[in-house]
Amino acid sequence: MEVSKAELARKLKVSPAYITMMSQGKRIPSKKLQRKINRLGLTNSLKNLNGVQVVGGSNPPTPTTGSRFDGQTT
Repeated sequence: MEVSKAELARKLKVSPAYITMMSQGKRIPSKKLQRKINRLGLTNSLKNLNGVQVVGGSNPPTPTTGSRFDGQTT
């Protein structure tokens, strides 16, 4: 089942712009948001968005300042 960015944003209680920034690799979801994504079963929906990386488990990697998922720096 595909979910729109607006619907994902509503379910996660974040802005649609934040969903877009995650899909572009400009934002990395916090550990709290990652847990919420997993709890709501939205991992596959987010993986279907272009470039969104969602890490499962209890110890997701800690992002480094200025880095993006694609390896480029911001």
